[in-house]
Amino acid sequence: MKALKKIINKNFFLKLFISVTFATINAFLLYGEFDNISVFIVWCSSIIIWYILTGLSIRFFPIASDYICNKSKRIDEVIEKYFSGWKLFFLIWAIIIIAWIIPFLALYPGTIGYDSPLELAYWNGSVKMTDHHPVSHTVFLGVIYDIGCYFWGEPNGGVVLFSIIQGLIVSSSIAYCLYVIKNKGASSIFVIVSLLWGVFNPYVQSLTFNSTKDILFAAFFLYFITMFYCYIVEKDKSIIRLVLLFATGLLMCLLRHQGVYILFLLLVFVIFTPKRTNIKKIRTIIVITCILLIVEMFNYVVHNVLKYEPGDTREMLSVPMQQMAYVCNLKINGEQVNITDEQFDDVEKIIPEDGIRAYEAYCADNVKSKFNTDVFKANLGGNIKTYLQIGINNKGRYLYAFKNLISGYLEPKDRKYNDLIYAYPFSGLGHIIHREPIAEWYYDILVDNTSEGLYEKIPLLSILYDVGLSIYLLILLVGLCIYRKDYRLWLIILPMLLFLLSLFLGPAALIRYIYPLIILTPFLVFHIIRKAT
Repeated sequence: MKALKKIINKNFFLKLFISVTFATINAFLLYGEFDNISVFIVWCSSIIIWYILTGLSIRFFPIASDYICNKSKRIDEVIEKYFSGWKLFFLIWAIIIIAWIIPFLALYPGTIGYDSPLELAYWNGSVKMTDHHPVSHTVFLGVIYDIGCYFWGEPNGGVVLFSIIQGLIVSSSIAYCLYVIKNKGASSIFVIVSLLWGVFNPYVQSLTFNSTKDILFAAFFLYFITMFYCYIVEKDKSIIRLVLLFATGLLMCLLRHQGVYILFLLLVFVIFTPKRTNIKKIRTIIVITCILLIVEMFNYVVHNVLKYEPGDTREMLSVPMQQMAYVCNLKINGEQVNITDEQFDDVEKIIPEDGIRAYEAYCADNVKSKFNTDVFKANLGGNIKTYLQIGINNKGRYLYAFKNLISGYLEPKDRKYNDLIYAYPFSGLGHIIHREPIAEWYYDILVDNTSEGLYEKIPLLSILYDVGLSIYLLILLVGLCIYRKDYRLWLIILPMLLFLLSLFLGPAALIRYIYPLIILTPFLVFHIIRKAT
């Protein structure tokens, strides 16, 4: 009995949580590609492998960490002597800016990518404005673009100015995060490695100079997480920190609708957090509530004063519409599925047959473009019932369709749609913006590393620059948070976890969507190893 108690300790449950969770992800990625017995065998063997790896990490990582910390003491002394206080922040920021000059020149004048050309069309009036894309980002992009065009005398000038401003904002958020974790006890070597990882990450470099709304959202999401962390763990009651927390949270919400959902759910958790956690509960509730109220007032003005039509809510239904379309597509193609003619007809009312036939496994856009939201809402209860009934009878099909949508985030070598990072879409809108790379040799390097996966041939970089790394780190941190019973840390990682869950409800696994978590990687690693540092 004593031997059993010795084995089943806190470390055992931590290793079990990590091994089972990661093994489940490994098996999930194979679901539908192999028979269930093979998937089960992979799951069982993965549990054993992950359990062994976790045990070795718990045993040997503290030794390695202590060694690194001892070796970095000399560097720490130099930094404390010459770069104390905010000097360190400006040093880190300056290094990032200098390091990103070549990527900027390679991507010159920057990329008006993804939905940004449509936002510019909203701004110049060639397309009717809606709030499908955040109005605040549309206005900011349009104003900066017009100013740049005025001073440069050509459209590329607007892109240049926006790219520079966005690059400064993103680099400052990364610099501030590294500055904070250094002040919270991270070794200098860890900060240096994190800095090098960030400035040379091909995905971070490429997307930082892409005008899609996800990038500015990511910068203020990182700012908010970092400032919320400082606010939670410190006893500092200064009004300045409170104002900065408020400002970054507000900008985060105005730049992407996800921010509102994240803060609302965070507010709910804060309200029901036990008093013993000592998290300045009342102030936190007031700050988040004020942010949500101002956003609601902003939306009221947008819809009722400016008369901008609300965007179609079908984006949030990407997963269920994709699952129903997949089952119906199989039926059309003569596959054996468990769906009645009546259920098929109900689906056809909201997804016409051409939308069902256009089904694509890894992206919901083909189905989404045909989805009739008004018809779906008109019989909301009945359509939800139909969705659930089909799902109950085709659970495996639903799971497989969902897996295909999110596998790009979890599969290390899945590079679907990565070429969109550099694309100039919506050429029919009349924009005459074109790329003029000044450092063309480095542009080729960026494309090779992101779209062609050149870095995957280098063992260490294949792990460090894997787009799904931040997801695995976040899951690991959740387990450590439970293991440590750290309720304050739970509140800090909760927004990241909610953001991740929102990604899994999206229409496709695009790199730009996960960019906010990618630049949070050093923050996640620091909190995983902070006991040792």
